[in-house]
Amino acid sequence: MQEIWNKLTEELVSSWNVPKLIPALVFWVCSVAVWLTTHDSGSKRLIFLQSLLNSLPVHTLLLVAVVGLVFLSVSSGIVEWITPTVIRLLEGYWWHGLDFLCDILTEGKKKKCNRKKKKWLDLNQVYNENKNSLSEFQIKERALLAQELAIFYPTREVSFMPTRLGNILGAAEEYSYVRYGLEITVVWPRLWLILPEYVQKEIVNARRRLDTRIQMCIWYLLFSIWAIICTWSKFPLSTKILSITIACFLFFCIRKGILDAAISFGELLRAAFDTYRFKLYEALHWHQPISPEEEPHYGEEITIYLRRNATLFATTRFPHFVAPLEELQAEDESDRKYLDIHTLIDISEPHQRLPLRSSHQKPKVVNQSVPKSRNDRTPNLLTKLRNLLSRK
Repeated sequence: MQEIWNKLTEELVSSWNVPKLIPALVFWVCSVAVWLTTHDSGSKRLIFLQSLLNSLPVHTLLLVAVVGLVFLSVSSGIVEWITPTVIRLLEGYWWHGLDFLCDILTEGKKKKCNRKKKKWLDLNQVYNENKNSLSEFQIKERALLAQELAIFYPTREVSFMPTRLGNILGAAEEYSYVRYGLEITVVWPRLWLILPEYVQKEIVNARRRLDTRIQMCIWYLLFSIWAIICTWSKFPLSTKILSITIACFLFFCIRKGILDAAISFGELLRAAFDTYRFKLYEALHWHQPISPEEEPHYGEEITIYLRRNATLFATTRFPHFVAPLEELQAEDESDRKYLDIHTLIDISEPHQRLPLRSSHQKPKVVNQSVPKSRNDRTPNLLTKLRNLLSRK
């Protein structure tokens, strides 16, 4: 019988994710400790609880442990379930009744961004004219302002949010559209399917770190509220001020951790589009852009094509699909086999080499009629050599 209970306990522990239960365990232990220490009969209840546990048999204690694990799992699951909603609230997606407050805070963020942008432009102008005229502090300030404008603030005014977390994630989400014309809400599910496994793992871990720190913030706020309710009337004013100061400091540390996790997650989103966006073009058999200037237009075409009811938004005619990359490479090899001698002489000069053909261009056929044998092709080659020598 003892072996059965041991086996059951091992299966339960292996099936549950124990690290996820640690924040819930810390919360409930600390909450019970605060409740016991702030009541006059708390010590008596603690002694009674200890004697009760000592009197229970082993099987009952195991059952109590299982019930405790289930309770911790349920409470942790509830916090994990409300985490996406809390993230949206921290980003600034509030109820319609708070639109006025959202507008005030958003305008404040825009003005702050414009002041920093103007200051960076002034420093950058002086730096470009004569970088030796700037002090070391001004050079560091210029670099810091450039980093803040790239990470903490979006480039479009419609993407601004009333909170710092919302602006960090908004700047990361708009990056693919501003830079490449790819709207992340439309393109990201398709791009995710073709990302390498190790890239997906890094992005998932970054998002998990953000969610974990948000959950820690939720547990901390719940414990703070419970501690204030239990201890507010039990301690003098000086102790209350000290407790509030410590609570604000801990909240600032948690907030800093949340922002760092959001920055890391946003940088990985940018890197995924920077390095793997052409995989999306190949997977969709879409024409690849040949220059950075044309890329936003190509990206907008893909966004419109993938969007639902694309015919309502399309203003231009879609291009034809292109062949897969393997077929184009095979055609390139076949074209190179039948280049005539005159073309080979021309591309031997470094400044006259033919440009590489991009994947969206139609392969050029140099010789419309290919000779069947080497003997049939020899007179044509000799004629071209004579003409070339006569010109020289």
